[in-house]
Amino acid sequence: MKWIDKMLLFVLGVILVAQLPIDSVSIAAVVSAFSVGCLGGYSARRVVWVVICVLWTALSLAVPVFCLFWPLVFYDAAMRKAYPVAVLPVVCIVVNHAAFAGVEIVAMAFGLAISLVMGMREDSAATARREVRDIRDAYRETNLMLDRKNKELLAVQDSGMRIATLTERGRIAREIHDNVGHMLARAMLQTGAAIAVSKDEEAKENLEGIRETLDQAMDSVRRSVHDLRDEAFDLYGIVQSCANDFPVYECNLNYDMSSTAPINVQYCFAAVVREAFANVQKHSDATRIRIDIQEHPAFYRLHFQDNGTYRNVVKKTGETGMGLHNMRDRAEALGGRIHIDDKRGFGILIIVPRQERD
Repeated sequence: MKWIDKMLLFVLGVILVAQLPIDSVSIAAVVSAFSVGCLGGYSARRVVWVVICVLWTALSLAVPVFCLFWPLVFYDAAMRKAYPVAVLPVVCIVVNHAAFAGVEIVAMAFGLAISLVMGMREDSAATARREVRDIRDAYRETNLMLDRKNKELLAVQDSGMRIATLTERGRIAREIHDNVGHMLARAMLQTGAAIAVSKDEEAKENLEGIRETLDQAMDSVRRSVHDLRDEAFDLYGIVQSCANDFPVYECNLNYDMSSTAPINVQYCFAAVVREAFANVQKHSDATRIRIDIQEHPAFYRLHFQDNGTYRNVVKKTGETGMGLHNMRDRAEALGGRIHIDDKRGFGILIIVPRQERD
C-alpha cells in the first residue's frame, strides 16, 4: 500500500514540475525525488529520514523546484513518526513562496496534509501487521509447546502403565511361586512318601502317575514364573533406582534400549550397573556418574563412567577386584567384551554382539 501512496505523491510532484519550464534542474529534482522515495524501502531508521529531510531542506532553499516533492519526502518521515520534521517543508515553502503561483502553494500544502495522513495510516497498518504476526507466532509457539507437553504426558502415561503392568506381573509370579509352587512341592513329597510306604503295587502305580503329573505341573509353574519374571524385568527402572539410591552423585542416564532386548543381556547390564555403583561408593571420590545403555543394529552397549580417582585407591589397598572379575565373566558369557579404564575416573565399557534371532 505504501508504494501506491508514494506513487501518487510522486505523480503530484511531477505534475507540479510540468507546470514550470523543463530544464536540467527540474530533471535533477525528479530523479532525486524518485531515488529518495525508493530509499524508503531499504531504511527504516527514523534518524536516517530526519537527516534526509534536513538535506532536502538545504536543496529546497537553494533550488525552489525541490519544494514540489516535499510531500513525497515527508511521507516516509511521517510513517516513522518524525512529526516535528513537518516544520521544514513549511519553512521552505514560506521562504520560496515568491517562486510559485498560488495554485502550486495550495497543491504543496494539500500534498503535505495528504502525506501526513497517509504516513500515519501506513504506520498504524504496519503496527497492526506486526501485532498480527506476533500473535500468529505466539499461537504457533503455544501449539508447539502444547504438542510437546501432550507427547510428554502420553510418554509418562505409557511409562506408568508399563510400570504398573510389570509390577503386577512380578506380584503374580511371586504369588505363584510362594503359594502354588510350595503346595505342589508338598504334594510331591507326600506322594513320594506314600509310594515309599505303600505295599499295594496297583496303588503304587497310581501314585507314580500322580507324581508324574505333579512333576509336569511343577515344571509348568516354573516356566510360567520365569516367563512372568522375565517380562516383569525393567532394566531402565532398575538403573534409575540405583541412581536414586545414591543421591550424593550427579547421575546422567542415557537409555536407548527397547524392551525386546534379550533378557540375559538386560540381566547382565543390571548386575554390572549395581556392581559399578557399589565400587564407586566403596573406592571412589566421584561426584558425577554417566551411564549410557544403547541398542545398536549389531550390538548392545553399556558405558559406566565417573569422575573419581578409583585407580589410586585400588593400588593402595591392593584389592583383587572380585566384582570386576564377575563383570568380565558376565560379559564373556554372552560373547561380549569388557574394557575397564581408570585413567580418567572409573569407566566400564561392555559390548555384547547381537545374535541373529535378535
